[in-house]
Amino acid sequence: MQGLQRRSVQQHTRIARAGGRHRCVAVRADHTARVRGDARRVQRWVADMRHWTQFYPGTKSAVKIGNGLEPIRLGSKFETLREMLGLKLPMTYEVVELEPGKRLVLSGLSEHHTQMDQFFFMADRHDANFCCVRYITTVQLREWRAYLQPLATRYMAKVPEEAMSNLQKTLNCSNSPVFSAEFEQAYRAEMRSSSTSSRGGTTSSSKASSKSGTTSSRNSSSRTSTGSSKG
Repeated sequence: MQGLQRRSVQQHTRIARAGGRHRCVAVRADHTARVRGDARRVQRWVADMRHWTQFYPGTKSAVKIGNGLEPIRLGSKFETLREMLGLKLPMTYEVVELEPGKRLVLSGLSEHHTQMDQFFFMADRHDANFCCVRYITTVQLREWRAYLQPLATRYMAKVPEEAMSNLQKTLNCSNSPVFSAEFEQAYRAEMRSSSTSSRGGTTSSSKASSKSGTTSSRNSSSRTSTGSSKG
């Protein structure tokens, strides 16, 4: 897969006018880019929305709610400020699905609309130093903002594609942020923590199985001894 792959913007239903009013419909866009870095590393960078100011059009600021030093995980939340449809939109995002190195889903909410951003990360079959990122986003205006529907359609025809083009340029440059010293340190620390937690869970499971086996053996020996004594 070379470069940025384009897919047409789709509307789930047609825009309808009833009594002179627009009806809100969900608008969906789907784009894919090939970027430098393995899938897990790139996912870790994209999942931290504080980086979106570097590639997502209109994103003016992004702050992680809670402990900013904690790794991004399921339930992590962000507050962002985005310019969209000529409006400055404070938004709250939450990580609602996270499959390490494979999938990331973010749910966004503003006073005017909801947005669902899905990212799929796939290893490049031809070069292990690259991966492919597929981005599917769906925007749904709130009913009282239905008159903005034509603007939302134009927005979705432009911004998601531009975002993926920017992501590609940002991560494929010589000083890519996914290989910066700061990100490398945080990424390695998170990987070590994940590995330690995994080993800890395995050890606990093994100990539990061992204890269970020992207890069963003791109980069995006790019953056998009791039976022999009665005989």
